[in-house]
Amino acid sequence: MWRCRSRDRGRSAYTSRRQARSLPTASFEAGLPVAVTEDEQANAAALKSATGGVGAHLSFDQVGGATDPTSTLAVLRSLRRGGRMVLMGSMTAPLPIAYGEFMVNDWELIGNFMYRPSVFETLISLVRSGLLDLSSVKIRGFAMDELPGAMNAAARMRGLDCTVLNVKAT
Repeated sequence: MWRCRSRDRGRSAYTSRRQARSLPTASFEAGLPVAVTEDEQANAAALKSATGGVGAHLSFDQVGGATDPTSTLAVLRSLRRGGRMVLMGSMTAPLPIAYGEFMVNDWELIGNFMYRPSVFETLISLVRSGLLDLSSVKIRGFAMDELPGAMNAAARMRGLDCTVLNVKAT
């Protein structure tokens, strides 16, 4: 999923790789709908238009095993000058971007594979304080002797599903 945001317009645009494969338009509750195609330039123009034509200050691209960089490049090219893109997850394809294009646009690229260690302490603090409600997370627990079932459940996870293997349970 991608989220692009323009501070001065207060607008957000959302698209989704999963929806890009199955729907002509991606739409999320808090964002503007953006038509998703296989055309990188058209996608970049649509995302930029959703920010009022000024481009996003920030984009968050939560990459999950992507094999094609087209969508990530569209999000990058929808940024305004000085925009920042955060990549999280994994992509098995190279991200071909010309050094000159990157420098001329004064873009900043931040990448993480999963999370920094300090994030977990912050997350636990938010849960303990009641500021983060986890009641929407669908947790399925398995004992160690149920490992094959746990692996099957983990492979089918979607959205806020969570599979936990309890190594102490028998």
